[in-house]
Parts: sequence; C-alpha cells; structure tokens
Amino acid sequence: MKREDEIARVTLAGSVVNLLLVGVKAFAGVAGHSAAMVSDAVHSLSDFITDIVVLVFVRVSARPQDEDHDYGHGKYETVATLFIGLALAAAAVGVSIATEASIAGAEGGCQAEIGSASSMAAGALTFLEGGTNEQIANSCALALKNM
Repeated sequence: MKREDEIARVTLAGSVVNLLLVGVKAFAGVAGHSAAMVSDAVHSLSDFITDIVVLVFVRVSARPQDEDHDYGHGKYETVATLFIGLALAAAAVGVSIATEASIAGAEGGCQAEIGSASSMAAGALTFLEGGTNEQIANSCALALKNM
C-alpha cells in the first residue's frame, strides 16, 4: 500500500469518528445546557475540517514532478500542516472565549453540570454492563434532576 493511500485510509476513518463526535457532543451540549460540551463539539468539528484538509493535501502532495515543480509536490504537506496548526489555534481561541463567557455568566458555577455528567456517565456504564431498565432510568432521572 502506498504511503498516501495509508494516510488517506486512516484519516478517513478518523474523520468519520470526528463527524459522529460532533453530532453526539453538540446534541449532549444543547440538551444538557453545557457550554463545555458544545465547545468540545466545536473542537471535534475543527478536527473534522482538518481531516478534510489532510485528505486533499495528501493527494496533491503525492503528484509527481512536472514542468512547474521540479522536485514534485511534496512541499504541499508543509502548507497543509501550517493550515491545520492555524485552524487548531483558532479553535482554541474560540473555545477559550466561549468558556470565559460561560464562566463569567454562570450563576451557580458548574456543580450542576458535574453532577449531571456524572449521573449520565453512570447511566451509560450501567447500560453497557447490562443493568436493568430501572437502574438506567434512575441514573437518567438523577442526571435530569441535577440540570
């Protein structure tokens, strides 16, 4: 398998996971009124976008030399890396601004969010371990109560 094919295969798998994470985190953040989860969804979205950049630039950089590029197109990988770095820095700034606004506007701190997240995690673990419907419902009810 050629190097660019392997990179594309791994990146494509990662982009599918990142896209799923965007949806799940955004839903959980909006449903749970959690700015932290919405910010994490934005971060996953930036990861998805950079995955697309990698997929495009790995194909471009794999092109052979031509009239205008005596040594091939390999330097485009450096351009892609620069773009990805800038995109991640922009996402970090955006998340920081959103977090600062959320902390500044919080009335009771994040204690309720921590309780809700813990209860949701307990419900998920109960489900994964084959818990009863009543046990799962109790965890979910506790999570909703903490919101």
